[in-house]
Amino acid sequence: MSDTQIYQPKASQERSFGKYKVTRELGRGAMGVVYECFDPDFERAVAVKILSPDLMKHDTSGEYRQRFRNEMKAAGRLTHPNVISVFDAGEQEGVPYFVMEYVDGVELKEALDGGQRFLQAEVIKIMKEVLSGLKYIHAHNIIHRDLKPANIFLTNDGAAKITDFGIAKLESSELTRVGTIIGSPRYMSPEQCQGLPVDARSDLFTAGIIFYQLLTNEHCFDS
Repeated sequence: MSDTQIYQPKASQERSFGKYKVTRELGRGAMGVVYECFDPDFERAVAVKILSPDLMKHDTSGEYRQRFRNEMKAAGRLTHPNVISVFDAGEQEGVPYFVMEYVDGVELKEALDGGQRFLQAEVIKIMKEVLSGLKYIHAHNIIHRDLKPANIFLTNDGAAKITDFGIAKLESSELTRVGTIIGSPRYMSPEQCQGLPVDARSDLFTAGIIFYQLLTNEHCFDS
């Protein structure tokens, strides 16, 4: 989730999404809220993402609902060890949600902001896995368009996983048009900054920016 704010565990809430019982709120981003939930059928933790209630109040055109469905559709098509998996989807009292694997680990952004530094071998491993995930995503005709440390999770086992397809471009989608600038400026390619059409090369440009940051501990672009 874009620039997700991580919260401390809260007491169990009397809330559920279908069969998934809410355990705690994990974070809030630009478009959604993510909860840790319990799946009683498989007796496992999952992550449930819902469309932000604030956005729903002002979504008179239905654009945000469509973007949320776009994210669900994009992520739901993917099964790869370096991409967050989607298990299920539904709607609760008019609120759309989808169910993802729960990653026991930290965002790469959180690790960097917390002062963690990576050895060269660790950086290479992270980037090889990110590029492996991107290759798979692109092979399924999806452009992520918002790759950044906040959208890369590092599991406790040391694996890197790409997440947050909120502004991904599906080959069949007409949601984003030329002239619309959307993404995270510090990590965007020049053509994306100009609102021009983008393809897989834009994601690779962004991967290079992240690689630079991991190696130097500095942002490639700061303005």
